[in-house]
Amino acid sequence: MGTSNTVLPPSERFIRLPELEQLVGFKRSTIYRMVAAKRLPAPIRLGANTVAWRLSAVQQWMADVIESNQKAA
Repeated sequence: MGTSNTVLPPSERFIRLPELEQLVGFKRSTIYRMVAAKRLPAPIRLGANTVAWRLSAVQQWMADVIESNQKAA
């Protein structure tokens, strides 16, 4: 893996499951059920036993949910 001087915006970081649970208001089982149903962004594997979500992908999902609910209202 090479090094880079690229500065990423604060929204382009990884979040782990406890932070995701707090952010979206769902617990682990619901999150993984939604991922399996392709209703929530899938996690990225960071290591053999480590996964995380891209904060920007989760924020975009949240914005999409809000927008679809506003259109339905």
